[in-house]
Amino acid sequence: MLVQRLPAPEFTATVELTLNSPEPGARAGFAVLGDAFSWIGLERGADGGVQLVHRYAEPVAERERDAEYARPAPGGRARLRIEVSAGARCRFAADTGDGFVPSGQVFAAVPWRWVGAQLALFTARAGRGGPRRHRPLRQLPYQRLNTA
Repeated sequence: MLVQRLPAPEFTATVELTLNSPEPGARAGFAVLGDAFSWIGLERGADGGVQLVHRYAEPVAERERDAEYARPAPGGRARLRIEVSAGARCRFAADTGDGFVPSGQVFAAVPWRWVGAQLALFTARAGRGGPRRHRPLRQLPYQRLNTA
């Protein structure tokens, strides 16, 4: 996992991810972390196909919930965008080849303990009989951060 504090009160961050792992349950994403979190990214299904997913969880949640319906991600790749506006209001969008499409509702980033809210890039895979294990990020072919 690669994390960074929110760099400015208003900004747009865009990354391009490719999910190369053939393992069912493997995922890679772009997240806003805080007391609650929300992420958008790629997940490999049991059928081998890759889906674009957008999920979130509140501090008291036992598991993540879908913020938007999953959709196919041709070639297992997507450009992902998080736009942060005043009050740490986060808007997610993704491009799987048809231009950027907004995803889910506005997410309010709430600071996490003393660290504050953060952006994160991550990869994970389903563990054998256990919790998901994180894997290091190897390639970030495209990364752009624009502050307003």
